[in-house]
Amino acid sequence: MLSAFSALAVVGGVIGFLVAGVFWLMPSKRPRAKYVQAVSIVAIIAGVIGINTQIGREATAAGFSSPQDRRAAAAEGVEDGATWYALLDARKREEAERVAAEKSAERAACRADFTCWGRDRRIDAEIRCKREIERQARYAHEWNTSWTEPMFSRFRWRDEEAGVMTYYGDRLRFQNGFGAWANMSYSCDYDTERDVAVQIRVEEGRL
Repeated sequence: MLSAFSALAVVGGVIGFLVAGVFWLMPSKRPRAKYVQAVSIVAIIAGVIGINTQIGREATAAGFSSPQDRRAAAAEGVEDGATWYALLDARKREEAERVAAEKSAERAACRADFTCWGRDRRIDAEIRCKREIERQARYAHEWNTSWTEPMFSRFRWRDEEAGVMTYYGDRLRFQNGFGAWANMSYSCDYDTERDVAVQIRVEEGRL
């Protein structure tokens, strides 16, 4: 019933707006045109609000959280909210499983490629190894790294089957007890599967 009244209000408002337009063309009717126009606008707004309210109530009664969801469900032949949301959940699970399978396949392919895996795990190796390398300094230390000159410049397998890779670099200086600085080279055995630094080696000089 509410939607019928709302629809009539919209139709009446549109008709009234057209009549007001005609009145504007008649000088003697212009004062009345303003009134008709204002009433018509109010009727249209009230009618639209009423229609939207009714649509929202009907969507809620059918188990939907919004009229938009109900329209989307109707486009696929689904009439109740429970079925629609169950369908959406199933699709989300399928998509998540598909994405997980793709990532797993990509990871496996990268793991089988020495260069790909070494580069892929380098940032994690830097995070896990950096603190351990710094602990080897008795006094002050100073890194000299940048985007183009990262902490590790090369890598190789230490134990491919176990997933342990050794990363090498020389972008570091240690200060001795007399205040002098020395360039240091270092290596870190990093377990790419468990994400842990296994062993650290630091010695004076460049690679």
